[in-house]
Amino acid sequence: MSKTDFYETLGVQRNASADEIKKKFRKLAQKYHPDKNPNNPAAEEKFKTINEAYEVLGDSEKRQSYDRFGHVDNNQRTGGRAHGFGGFGGFGGFGGFGGFEGFGDFNFVHPQRQNMSPQRGEDIQHVLHITLEESYYGCEKEIALNKFIKCSTCNETGITPNSTSVPCSMCQGMGSVNIAAGPFRIAQTCPSCHGDGNSSENHCKPCSGTGRVNATQKINVNIPRGINVNQGLRIPGHGMAGFRGGQSGDLFININIIAHNVFKRQDDNLHVTLDTPFVIAALGGELTVDRFGEKITINIPPCTQTDTVLKTENGGMFIAGTGQHGDMLARVRITVPNTLNIEQREHLRHFTTL
Repeated sequence: MSKTDFYETLGVQRNASADEIKKKFRKLAQKYHPDKNPNNPAAEEKFKTINEAYEVLGDSEKRQSYDRFGHVDNNQRTGGRAHGFGGFGGFGGFGGFGGFEGFGDFNFVHPQRQNMSPQRGEDIQHVLHITLEESYYGCEKEIALNKFIKCSTCNETGITPNSTSVPCSMCQGMGSVNIAAGPFRIAQTCPSCHGDGNSSENHCKPCSGTGRVNATQKINVNIPRGINVNQGLRIPGHGMAGFRGGQSGDLFININIIAHNVFKRQDDNLHVTLDTPFVIAALGGELTVDRFGEKITINIPPCTQTDTVLKTENGGMFIAGTGQHGDMLARVRITVPNTLNIEQREHLRHFTTL
C-alpha cells in the first residue's frame, strides 16, 4: 500500500471528475513550482509529490487500479505521463516557465522571438596611449576600432531588402518549437531560425540576419587638457552596433600616459631633478625649467644642500576644469664643473682656508 493518499495530496474527493483533478493539480503545481520557490527544498518535494499523485489520478487506468488496490504497479507507473522529473534535471531548472498562468491545458507555449527584437550593442574598452605633453595641453587623437557597425545593405533590419517573407519551415514562423516532457509541452527557441521566425532565405547575406557587420572604423577622440591616468572618457554610441537596429553601445577610453624623460607626474604635480651648480647652491640664485615650452623659474636659497626638494607653486600640470596648475617639485642635484682654470682653483683654495 502507498503511504500517500493521492486524493488527499491533491485535495479532491474520491469521486472527483477528471477535469476537477486536472484543475486542482494545475493550481497546486503553480503554487509549489520551483521557479516561485527558489532554494526551497520543501516546495520542490511537494511539487514532486503533487506530480506523482497526478501521474496516477490523471490517468484513467492507473486511477482504477489505485482505487481498487490502493496502489499502482511499479511497471505501470514508470510509463506515466510525468516520468522523467528526477529532481527536475530534465527541465533545465524550469528556467523561463514564469509560472503557470494562462497556459491552458499545460501547453507551455509562448512564442519566443527574442532575437527579432532590437538589442543594445556591447560596450567597448580601448586603451589610448598619450604623452605627458599631450596630457598637459589636451589633444585630438584618431583611433581605429575593429567592431560591429550597422549594416547598410538591409538598413539594420537583418532582412534582405524587397524580399518576400517566408516563415521558418521548422517552427512555422513562431520562433519557437515545443518539446513534450511528461504532462508539459515546453517552448524552446527554434534551432533553425534562432527565434527569428523567418526562413534563412530572408536573411540579409552581408550581416547574416543580425543587422550589423564587422568592420574597422576610425573615429576622432578629443582628449581634454590635464587628463590623468586615473581618468577615462565615455563616448556614447561609439561601441558595438546594436542587434537588428538596437541602440549602439558606448566606447570607454582608458588613458595611459607614456613615461617622460624629464618629468614624473604625481596627481597634478610635476617632479623633476634639478642640476644645480655648486656655486648657485652655495650663494643662492635662480634656475629655469622648460615645462613643455613654458619657462618655470625656480628660486634656489643660499646654502642649499643636495637632495633638497624645492616647491614652485603653479609649476605643475594643468588641473582640468579649474584653470589652475599643480606644483613643481624640484629635487636639487649639485653639480661640479669638469675643469677649473688656475684663477678658479686659487679662489677655491682661498675659500677653504677661511
